[in-house]
Order: sequence, then C-alpha cells, then structure tokens
Amino acid sequence: MFATAPGLEEELLVRAYTHGPRAGDDAFDELLARVDAIDKSLRQGDARLRDALLLDLGMAAGQGPRRQLCRKKIGNASIKRELDG
Repeated sequence: MFATAPGLEEELLVRAYTHGPRAGDDAFDELLARVDAIDKSLRQGDARLRDALLLDLGMAAGQGPRRQLCRKKIGNASIKRELDG
C-alpha cells in the first residue's frame, strides 16, 4: 500500500474536481470542508498547502458565493487577491 502524505488525498480530490464535469449536486461542500480541515502549517512550495488548494477550488467554482467562501478561508493576502473579480 502507498504511504500517504498529509493533505495528499485532498490535493488529488481538488485536482479531479477542477478538471471534471460537474452535476447540479457536486461535491464542493464536502471537498471544501476537507480542505479547510488541513493543518495550516503544511507547505506546498512557497505557500501553505491549504491556501493553494482553496485557491484551486475557488477558481474551479467560478464566479459567485462559492468562490467568495474559498477566498474568506485563505490566509495569504496575495493568494486571496487571485480570487478577486
């Protein structure tokens, strides 16, 4: 069995969500809760893993309240600005 790094499963799920088709009742809320629960100290390159995944999820959600919800949960101001507009 493969060893899993913390946050790896959520990262794979976000990647699948960003590239997959969405039905009317998609997994956004469940995925957002899982990403929100990731330890804020985990890093992905120069950014926190949690913030990077929230950015990807918010971009995939498109304009509207879901994107704004992701934006509110991001701690890094420069990443947060990516979801403006």
